[in-house]
Formats: sequence, structure tokens, C-alpha cells
Amino acid sequence: MSYRFANFVKALSIILCLMNRFIGSSQIGINSLEVTCARLEMALDELSHDLTLSNGRIPNTDSAENTCCKLAGAEFLST
Repeated sequence: MSYRFANFVKALSIILCLMNRFIGSSQIGINSLEVTCARLEMALDELSHDLTLSNGRIPNTDSAENTCCKLAGAEFLST
């Protein structure tokens, strides 16, 4: 878990550097910042989900038997 936290801190540092260098002065910088922010949001979502699972706040429903038949149009798989 500390590896993910270290990656999160690194991404946050990158965002702050990008903001200092590019906001208001470069469209390329703004686009780069948007991409980095989107990636950071995904990492935070994953980290939050993993922490919630590890704390037992939600059950682990990611197993193949639980997800197979939840796919839209996959009703025939359970028959």
C-alpha cells in the first residue's frame, strides 16, 4: 500500500510543478495537467477502493463468478 501512496505523492508533486510552469501560459501545459489530473483521479479511486476493501467496509465482489453474469447482455451465461 505504501508504494501506491508514494506514487500518489509523486503524481501530486508533478501536478503542482505543471501548475507552476504552464497554467495560463501554454495550452500544451494545460492539456498535460488535465491528463495528469485524470490519472491522479483514477489512482485515488483505486486507492480508495482498495482501502475500503482492506478495511472490510464493502465485500470483495471482483471475482469472476460475481462479475460474469452482471455484464449487460450476459444473461445467457447463467443458464
